[in-house]
Amino acid sequence: MNFKVYGPFKLNTESDTRWIDQAEIKKFWVEVAKHENLGKACGVYLFCVEGKQKGVSKTTNLPWYVGKAERLTFKQECFNHRNQLSYNKVISQLYREVTAIHFYFVARHDEDGKFSAPAKKDEKTPYEGVRLVERLFMRKSLAANNDLLNMRDLTNARRTRIRNILNWSVPGRDDSSVRALKDSLGINDHVSLLEDESDAKNLYQVYGPYHFPTYKTTTKAVGKEFISAFWDQFASKPKSIPDFPKATGVYVIGVRWKDSITPHHIGTSKRTSYQDAWKGERGRIAGIVRQRGAPVVFFLPRVSPKSHHKVEKIKKTSSISKNMEFVEKWLLRYGIAKNREITTGEGETANIMRKLHVEGFIKPQRGKRSKSVSQLRELFEKKNKQEGERRTADSAKQ
Repeated sequence: MNFKVYGPFKLNTESDTRWIDQAEIKKFWVEVAKHENLGKACGVYLFCVEGKQKGVSKTTNLPWYVGKAERLTFKQECFNHRNQLSYNKVISQLYREVTAIHFYFVARHDEDGKFSAPAKKDEKTPYEGVRLVERLFMRKSLAANNDLLNMRDLTNARRTRIRNILNWSVPGRDDSSVRALKDSLGINDHVSLLEDESDAKNLYQVYGPYHFPTYKTTTKAVGKEFISAFWDQFASKPKSIPDFPKATGVYVIGVRWKDSITPHHIGTSKRTSYQDAWKGERGRIAGIVRQRGAPVVFFLPRVSPKSHHKVEKIKKTSSISKNMEFVEKWLLRYGIAKNREITTGEGETANIMRKLHVEGFIKPQRGKRSKSVSQLRELFEKKNKQEGERRTADSAKQ
């Protein structure tokens, strides 16, 4: 399934930019109509404001809301009553000067290249990929604007920290485990979605890669002895290494070949320990260890805020399970770019992402980027570039 970026489309080009009214909305759709049938399409849309916020001297261009149109068209969904109230609240209460208001549309296309019509109301399953694309742009927008209006849908993104990978930047060089996992998944830099990284509640530490025992290719299945031998290696590890068999969190299984590690599976221990969770994963592990190369695993256990080398006690709550699923899906977004056959505990999510193509964002793009893609990427990347320069300067002072 393909998604293509259109925009930015400017709103309030002639009148007061401090309020959105019906007259301006009508003019807006006339402009959008120059892209035939775009207003009747479905997909994801972004509301952005350029101007000077109250208490801020510089002019900024920020995304404020990411929405989806599944069973309604962009024209029916984008300016519904609730959205219009939210837009007007931002521009009237948060800004002292508004230069421009504009929208981007990330429209879904059918295989024949035409815009996808909205899903029928009686269809239980909405279009594949729309919600994944919405979440992708929510997270990218949150990296640019910590006050994004979609906060109720981004609780996990704001409350999660993975050491030197997500929302948890430690000065100095990455340790070997973090470097190896970043290389394996293709994560180029630390990702920050928070102004204050100490605000996060869910902490994960990266350990590994750890090798599996030597596996006999003549064996038809991975038995209990094979798994037990793997866990036994941690019995003699120093105290600085957590008790992984009893820990809970996320893990990534890959295969090392020469100097690189290819990710093959990303999973969670759900509401139990790694050791208990792996009892039902022997078949999946068997398929991976038969691959050419040396099978390895990274552990990302949940750790205590007080001692980052002490694993958190297992808590069987739905909020923690959902948080681990968030980390699993967040890592999958990178891992699937390195290995299209990668699997997760939620197989359907991985299947959808294999088929998903978002112009300029998911899957490599040949040739020159469109103006719309370039401008939208610039909107997301400007703050991250500034954060990267700041971290480089902080590291140089160490």
